[in-house]
Amino acid sequence: MTDTSNVPNGKRISELTPNAVLNDADILPIAAPADDTYTTGKGSISNLRRQLNFENAFDSIAAGLAATVNNQIFHVWDNADKIRVTEFININGVASPIFLPDGVNKKFYLTPQAVVLLSKYVSTNEYPTLDNGRKILGAMGDSEGGTVICFDDRGGAHTGGVTNDTSEIISDRYVEEVKADKSGRPIYKVFSTGHTIFGLNQLPAVPPAVFHLNLPSLYYADGVTENPAAEPIRTLLRLDLNNFNMGLYKYSLACASDGDSASGRVAAEWLYDWAMRRSMTNRNGSGNPEGSYDRHWRVPNFCMSYMIVKKEIPVAMRDEIVAWFTDLGAVLISDFDGYSVKTNNHSYWCAAAVYACYVITGVESFKTFALTIYDQAMARIESNGTITSEMGRSVRILYYHSFASDPLVMMCELAIQKGEDLYNRDPRLFKLLKTTMHGAYDSVWFSSNAGVSYVMEPITSGGFYPFVLLRYPALNEGWLTIDDPRWGSQFFMGQNGGSTQLAKLWVK
Repeated sequence: MTDTSNVPNGKRISELTPNAVLNDADILPIAAPADDTYTTGKGSISNLRRQLNFENAFDSIAAGLAATVNNQIFHVWDNADKIRVTEFININGVASPIFLPDGVNKKFYLTPQAVVLLSKYVSTNEYPTLDNGRKILGAMGDSEGGTVICFDDRGGAHTGGVTNDTSEIISDRYVEEVKADKSGRPIYKVFSTGHTIFGLNQLPAVPPAVFHLNLPSLYYADGVTENPAAEPIRTLLRLDLNNFNMGLYKYSLACASDGDSASGRVAAEWLYDWAMRRSMTNRNGSGNPEGSYDRHWRVPNFCMSYMIVKKEIPVAMRDEIVAWFTDLGAVLISDFDGYSVKTNNHSYWCAAAVYACYVITGVESFKTFALTIYDQAMARIESNGTITSEMGRSVRILYYHSFASDPLVMMCELAIQKGEDLYNRDPRLFKLLKTTMHGAYDSVWFSSNAGVSYVMEPITSGGFYPFVLLRYPALNEGWLTIDDPRWGSQFFMGQNGGSTQLAKLWVK
């Protein structure tokens, strides 16, 4: 017979009378890990509910480790909206992610906040027909009620101004008249501005205009650890923007390098289409800066492409494009005013974008804004060539020194095209460039020079290197070569050597 002397009421739990109704104040026995054994205590259903709803999740991996002991599991928010958590286990003070059965993807859970967002789908009669004739069937909002994504009656997904399905577009409020060939491809368009573009059936179609973006952060809440689930989402939402950006610099560089006027015409028509629609000029109303970052990363490419193919652009179209860059410069400054951190590489990229707008428009206030940030950047460069505001990046310190150098050199190169000189405005720039170039060659040296013990993530791309290698070869003590395939960035006129191609055009 089983001994029940230590069992309450002389009965096991399975033998107790069931409660018809449970209450959040009811108590459950809970066994928690302690060293190599378990300690039994009590816990309320209310506390269990909070745990199951992930109300006890942490903002960072470090916070989760600090609050748990060996073999305890904890969850970390993936983003500020708190719609998803990733699961970790504390193994002797080290956070080990728990993987799904496929052994590749980390285990995660959707939280009740995700249900709240999904509940913001609305009925059809509350949404109007889009300008392209499509009917919105539903939408999902962010935590502040702003629309993140909506779905139309033809399978299109519209995300922050991006239309990822452009089939069967039946109307366009910017176009007065369209003439199509037998296959349905347009031969010419008459825009509402009065400009007519001919031969469109012989040109690559311009990607749909993008007005603003709501993107998830690339990092977890700690701001350092990358969230692997974010990049596929970002890639989808930025599809049209990336297609425009990379296509634009491809056609522009082909025009400049090979004298390919046909490619120059494509770039010109693309620029005009987006300029006429004032693409990328809407402020992001959700308070999420990620879309603003994409604006300041891409605008310099737009400006440099315009500079390269300007001779291929009909005079009547240029005023519209210049007016667009004037609007973009104003929006970029407005973006900067809303940044919570104004001392890191994002400030430099914003400055480079505004300076690029100045080079084209001649708006002096753009120049003043950009140079103020440039001078502040110089003040953060230490005697060893490191940037004080980028030293909290762990294994990515070297990467962010390289990434921060790109917009600073971009401003210098744009200044030369304007007949001005920024390279020699402050000698501290050369300390940064030399240190970063040496680090791209020898990351162990960089760690030692910077006084940190991290094993640095190697440099796999960068836009500034070929410009400095050609213009200031004495800074390179045999470390790097001009034709290294790493020298390219989609934010600096191209990947796979695209930046080298532009450097060879501009550095004479």
